[in-house]
This record gives sequence, C-alpha cells and structure tokens, in this order.
Amino acid sequence: MVRLKQVQCFVTLTVALTVACAPAAHQGSHTPTQPKKSRESVAALGVRCLKEHAAAKAALNAADYPRAADAAERLMGVYQSLAQQLGNAAARADACGTTAEETVGQVAQTLHVKTPSTERALKILMAWVSAFAHRARDIPAVLVLVKMLEERKLWRDAARAYARVAALEPVRKHARAAAHAAVAMWSRVRATAKDTPRGKRPLTVDERDYLKAVDKLLSLEGKTKLRAELTFRKAQLLDSVGQSQAAFPLCEAVVTQYERSSVAPYAALLLLNILSEQKAEARLVSWVQRLSKRRRLARGELGRTLRTFRLHAMRGKAQKEADAGHYRACAKLYLKLARARGEKRGDLALYNAAACQQSAGDLPHAVATRKRLAARFPKSNLAPKAMLQNGRALMTLGKAAAASRCYERFARRYPNNPGASGALVQAINARLKAGQKKQARALLKRMKPYAARYPQLMEEARKAIDGTRSADGLDATVTPGK
Repeated sequence: MVRLKQVQCFVTLTVALTVACAPAAHQGSHTPTQPKKSRESVAALGVRCLKEHAAAKAALNAADYPRAADAAERLMGVYQSLAQQLGNAAARADACGTTAEETVGQVAQTLHVKTPSTERALKILMAWVSAFAHRARDIPAVLVLVKMLEERKLWRDAARAYARVAALEPVRKHARAAAHAAVAMWSRVRATAKDTPRGKRPLTVDERDYLKAVDKLLSLEGKTKLRAELTFRKAQLLDSVGQSQAAFPLCEAVVTQYERSSVAPYAALLLLNILSEQKAEARLVSWVQRLSKRRRLARGELGRTLRTFRLHAMRGKAQKEADAGHYRACAKLYLKLARARGEKRGDLALYNAAACQQSAGDLPHAVATRKRLAARFPKSNLAPKAMLQNGRALMTLGKAAAASRCYERFARRYPNNPGASGALVQAINARLKAGQKKQARALLKRMKPYAARYPQLMEEARKAIDGTRSADGLDATVTPGK
C-alpha cells in the first residue's frame, strides 16, 4: 500500500508540473514535448506494475500457482510495453520499480519447484532472464533456467543461458566452467544440425553465438590441449563459410604451439588445404618441408598428404626444368619421383625421364630407363610406346640386332596391338641390316597372321629378304604403330 501511494503521488506531481510548465513552453520554447497520451500511458503502466505485483504476491501466498503465473505474465507484458516507450533502462526502473524483476523471478522459480512439469515456469523465466538478468546476483536464477532447459533437451537455449552466466560470473573459475558448458551445449546443437554446403556465405545466428562462446572460453583458458581444440574448431567453422584468410593463422597457431595435441595433424591438413585452394605454391612447398621435419606430426593421414604434396611439388619442379631446357636436371627429378614412396604413376615418371634423357642426347640411358618401365609396368599403356621408342633409339645407336629383339618382344607381348605387324616388319629390317637373313626369314613366317590385313607389308618384306628390294627401302615404307 505504501508503494501504491508513492506512485499515485508521483502521477499527481507529474500532472501538476505539466500544467504549470505548459504556458511557458507555449510562449517562448520551441522544444517538442512528449504527447499527453504517452505520458499518461507510462504513468498508467507504472500503476499496473504495482497492481500485478500485488496480485502475484497474493496468489503465491495462497499457493494458487496458476493465478500467480497469470499475474506474472501480465506483469512481464507491462514491462515490455514500458520497454517500447522508454528505451532507457533507468527510466523503466523508475516507472516500474524493482517489482517486475523481483516478482516475476520469484514466481518463475516457485513454479519450477512446485509444478516442474509445466511449461509456464520455463516461459516466464526465459522472459525474465532476457529482460533482467544483467548482474552477478541474477546468476542463481539463470542456473535454474539452465537446469529447466537441459531437462527438456533445449540445447540451443541452454547454450545461450550458460553464455550469460559466463558473462555475469565475477569468479574466473566459475565463469570458465559456464563458458565450457556453453561450448558443450553448442557442440550438441551442431552435432544434430543439418550439414550446410561448404562455401562462401555469411555466418548464421547460431554460428555467431557459437563463435562468441568459443572466444569467451579461449579468453579464460590457459595454454592447454583444450585451447588447441577450441582454436581448431573455430578455424574449421571459418573455413567452411569461406573465411580461409581468418582460419589460416588459427591453424598455424595450433600446429606451431600445440604440436602434441590430438588436433594438430588435422589443423596441419586444413592449413595445407587452404594454401592449395589459394594456389600459393611457394608457401605450400615451404609448409610441406616444415611439416615433414616434424616426425610427431608427419604420420598417418597427414604423412600421406605430405608425401602427395611433396610428389606434386617434385613434378612441378621437373616440368619447370624441362620448359627451361635443363633436360638432365629434369631427368634426375623424374627418376627420383619414380623411386619415391607413394608415387602412383611411376610408369609416367620413367617415361618422362627417358624423354628428358633423349632430349639431352643421352640415348643409352634413355634406352635403359624405358627397359625399366617395360619391366616394372608391363600392363601400363606407356610400356608399348616405350618399347617401340627403344627400338628406334637402338637403330639410331647402330645396334640393329638389339633393336630387332626389342621389336620382336613387342610383337610377342602385345600381339593384338595395332603396331604389332609394323614391329615385326621393323624387326625384319633390323635383322637384314645386321646381316642376319636367316632370322629375318623366320620372322617373315611369324607375319602370316597379318597377311590378310597387310598384304603389301608381306610383299615388301619378302622382296627385301630375297634381295630384290633394299632393307633401307623397307625401312622407309613401314612404320610401326604409335
């Protein structure tokens, strides 16, 4: 009753002052004044605050909890109306006093204890926390709300409530515990959320709140493994929304400062992926070299990825040497690449190495390299090409008998290859140049399966063997398949 009389006196005094000041404002002042209806509305709302406060108190004393809940909801409605008209929190407190804050909080917590199965307590307390929980003394009420939310598995709201506790808690240890709980709740939310496609997009409200919770915990966490994990989680999220520039230094911090943590290899993988997507070749090569020296990290999936990047870098360097005309250096790199662990295209590396050796004028080594290719990778599509190229190279070196053997092996190994018949003709040519007419006749018999398809080749080969056509003419006429 005393409080009610005070508000009534305040209303009367406000009206009197308004009437007294009105003429002066009309005569000389051009300052806009609040409309009369709005002033009366604020005053009326102040009276309603006291009325609903009294009704809620009476219902609580009478253990009439549904009626108490009705009064608390109306009281919150009055406060929200005041909030729309009075932006300043102090003005709202002057108009409504502390009655709304105290009464609504008391009703919500009493309902939670007395009628825990109802949702009204949760609704009222959530509204209360949103409106009033901004001091350390409000933490117990917020924790009651957290308990209610966790019981109902409302992880998103629980995360935000824990974040509020962390912001209000003056004791660092307790604030850290609340921030840790907030991050744990957000992890549950993210685990059940639908996967969003990776790409450049703005952060959602939930993602922004999650990052705020992570930042809060990071500000309270020392140099521990948890800090490394939190930093990596943040980097993952930023990278998933296209903010790789912000994610990179976070990955770098995890790799360099928390090498022993379980997330360090994954941070290193993300770091390499970011550099690869940015096509920062020089930085990528530098980081591959740095990470390869860290034996603790260079294992498992990261070890395999580092090998892949090293091989990629080696291929790029070899290609640059070839483009610059440094064929010997190029050949060495390709030979090293062929021996490297994890290289899946050793046949291609040997083929390119032989090509570089031949371009450098080193035909003997080119022949030896192609022999290795055919021996190690007989099923490769490059093996037939290498054998034919070796035959021509041996002829250039004046080793006709060796060239013939090379062509003959080709025809035996790949009888269905389009170049098989041409290879036999080249073998006959090589035998004739080596003065081995008997072996040339034997090869002619092997060409009988191809007689129907290549009658001209058979005739040319027969004439060369009989001496009616030179071997050089045969060589000009016949070319093995590519």
